[in-house]
Formats: sequence, structure tokens, C-alpha cells
Amino acid sequence: MSTEDRVTDLERSFAILTRLLESASERADTHESWINQLGTAQAETETKLGALVDAQIRTDDKIALLAAAQTRSDDKITALASAQMQTEAALQQLIAQQARTDAQLAQLIARVDKLTDALERHAGDAHAHEV
Repeated sequence: MSTEDRVTDLERSFAILTRLLESASERADTHESWINQLGTAQAETETKLGALVDAQIRTDDKIALLAAAQTRSDDKITALASAQMQTEAALQQLIAQQARTDAQLAQLIARVDKLTDALERHAGDAHAHEV
């Protein structure tokens, strides 16, 4: 192979190496752009994650408030149920007392009726003796 052929081969090789270097540089630039995009996306993700953590904390606080309110409601419902049972027991006592009162009133009415009959007979007898 002649010197000239060697020089031509070297020039071709140099051209190929230059194109490979340019291609590698372009790929490196593309990779760097991707890395920068990933860094930006990572920062945005961290910001959003921080907002989600804050929202979760607020949600947990509200759930705790709701749980406390539920406990208070349960306590009040229990107290109302107890008061309802006491009211029902008192009502049953009143019903029983009313039945006893009605029975005693019926007896009293019967006695008054007997007394009235006796008085009317006595008054009739007394009036018959006067005439």
C-alpha cells in the first residue's frame, strides 16, 4: 500500500472518528437534557409530595376531630337511651298508679252512691213520718 493510500485511509478514519465523536457528543447532550428534565420532574414531584403530606396531616387532624365528635355523639346517645328507659319506667309507674287511683275512685263512687241511697231513704222515711 502506498503512502498516498495510507494517507487516504487515515483521512477516512479521521472523518469516521470525527463523525463518531460528534454523534457521541450529540448523545451526551441528549442525555444531559434528559437528566435535566428528570431533575426538574424530581423537584416537581418532591413539591407535590410535600403538598400531599401536608394534605394528609390536615386530613388526619380532621379525622381525629370527627372521631372525637363521634365519641361525644355516642355518649349523648347513650345518655338519651338511659333517659328514655327511665322515662318509660316512670310512665309504667304512672300507669299502674292511675289504675290504682281509678279502682279507688270507683270504690269511693260506689260508697257515695250507697250513702246517697241511704240518705234518700232516710229522708224519705223522715218525710213519711212527718206527713
